[in-house]
Amino acid sequence: MHDASFDFLLPRPRRLRTLGGQFELSEYSRVYILSAFNQAELDVAAEITCNGMETEGRWFAVGERLTDSDKPRSMVELTEAAAKLSGPDSYRLIITQEKASVEGASRAGLYYGMHTLAQIARIFGTRWPCVEIEDAPDFAVRGLMLDVSRGKVPTLDTLKRLADRMAALKLNQLQLYVEHTFDFAFDRSIGDGSSPLTADEIRMLDSYCRERYIELVPCLALFGHMGRILSLPQYRQLAEIEATKSWEQMDWFERGRGFTLDSSNAESRRLIEQMVDEYLPFFSGPYFNVCADETYDLGKGKTKANAESRGIGRLYLDHLEFLHSLAARHGKRMMFWGDIMRKCPELIPQIPKDAIVLNWGYEADFDFDSTAAFTQAGLETYVCPATWGFSRLTCAINIAEANIRGHAAAGQRHGASGLLNTHWGDQGHFNTLADARHPIALGADAAWNAATETSAQASRRRFDRAFSLHFFGDPNASLIRPLRRLASATNMHATWRLLHGTFDGTQTPDDLPSDDETRQIDLAAREALVALEEYAAADRLGEDDLAELQVVYRTIALLPEKIWLAREHRRSESLRPDQLTGTAFAERCEQFAAGVEQLIPLVVTAWNLRNKPSSLTDVVVALERLARMARDLPATPRAG
Repeated sequence: MHDASFDFLLPRPRRLRTLGGQFELSEYSRVYILSAFNQAELDVAAEITCNGMETEGRWFAVGERLTDSDKPRSMVELTEAAAKLSGPDSYRLIITQEKASVEGASRAGLYYGMHTLAQIARIFGTRWPCVEIEDAPDFAVRGLMLDVSRGKVPTLDTLKRLADRMAALKLNQLQLYVEHTFDFAFDRSIGDGSSPLTADEIRMLDSYCRERYIELVPCLALFGHMGRILSLPQYRQLAEIEATKSWEQMDWFERGRGFTLDSSNAESRRLIEQMVDEYLPFFSGPYFNVCADETYDLGKGKTKANAESRGIGRLYLDHLEFLHSLAARHGKRMMFWGDIMRKCPELIPQIPKDAIVLNWGYEADFDFDSTAAFTQAGLETYVCPATWGFSRLTCAINIAEANIRGHAAAGQRHGASGLLNTHWGDQGHFNTLADARHPIALGADAAWNAATETSAQASRRRFDRAFSLHFFGDPNASLIRPLRRLASATNMHATWRLLHGTFDGTQTPDDLPSDDETRQIDLAAREALVALEEYAAADRLGEDDLAELQVVYRTIALLPEKIWLAREHRRSESLRPDQLTGTAFAERCEQFAAGVEQLIPLVVTAWNLRNKPSSLTDVVVALERLARMARDLPATPRAG
């Protein structure tokens, strides 16, 4: 017999059987857990029993099972498993009318089972349906990579709260993508002006994550995407193709493309060694992500002759082997992005055998089975989808869903050991953590249980309702529905770039959305704002989430007007500038500009709630420029 209420569990358990009857938690119930528990475990145990029980005297910490004579009338028992379960992260949860118990195959397994029981308590209150759950993940590694280099550098408090959310979703690896945003003591000009992470912050976050069975993995760009470092005067000569302007003079596209290190230069290796020698000691785990993706300039500049004689793939592999030896020197196991080696299949057998390949690709129709090229070569591999927040106001959750589910299914087919979901911050990282939680949670759901329900639609409906209940306190997913419509209407349009870019399209390569798409954006944005106001009135959102979501949805509500103005501007080629001034078009330009300016202080407030100042100025400048362009539009010559 299936109780649909259990569909709200997130991630979805792999095996669940309802038993009939109820367990009632009361003031007489008692909780028994291991004698040696950490604060994170105690916090989850408190959440399980926060209703219907007296606070004082309810804890009895024991190191072994109780005898029958010691047991109270109703109890919750949390222990490591006496019987063998299926893998170190597995657990068994049984609720009968007399007792609720969680057994873990390890302390991590027990912790995940406790989180499932905490969700049951959240869903059902003090009367829990009797159930038996035996659960284990499909992927041993279930991770999130957060971009902290292209705009936002979160505060330590934000990162700790993110770790709490990850633990509740049974994620066990966190990577912070760093290009230059660390305060390197050997050269503080690297992180200067970017509000970089500090050594103390990394140490504290590493410890905080360990308590929650999350490994904090060092992640440094050490080949491609070294634009900020290689634009500095003291390192400019170490680039494959040297920068012709400073980092501050570069636009977001130039910064995002970055620069590739001249891997043939001994001084390049010395720089990498300094970075690695300083950074790695702050991390307690055994892994190190050296990145090495998108080496656009490799073989096109200083190594061109070498590339012509030996091949670009061989040059890439030479540097990868150097990074591998450097990681080993620090007792770390190297992982790297697999995009370059995927293009050189003949060299895959030469990749160091203990390396971990991160096979990324973000399209809905990506070649997910490309993972097999690495696993069949005996290489441990993670599949790496994306939240689709890059260059966007809201995450493209429909594309993200197809990408995440496709990677998870292929990863399971081909024996991948991990799923690492990525949240990138291209173009100044306007997208917010509050908005990205939906695809982040979806990645956790797919990493734990890759199987879909009877249909994609059923999977979507079940996940949206479960996510909405746990994150918004709303089982009806009333905010998710307009977000799905927004995602469908914007589809492949980079909405943040579309908003802040020029009206004539010279700096906005996307085609404008169609009239129908624009109407759908407008309707969905209005509906999302109404739902958000209802959530705010019901006190369903914390201050940070509310501020971020208000900014996101108020900003996207401006997008249809930006599209209309741009379309009208492009259509009016036959009119002289003076024929547009003083018209309804000019009035709408002024109203749009005023709306953008009213948004700016909200953006500043929301940004500062969760992030260091970092690149906030860049975003504010982009919005101020947008307002000026709108006011100047009636007098601006049209293209053509």
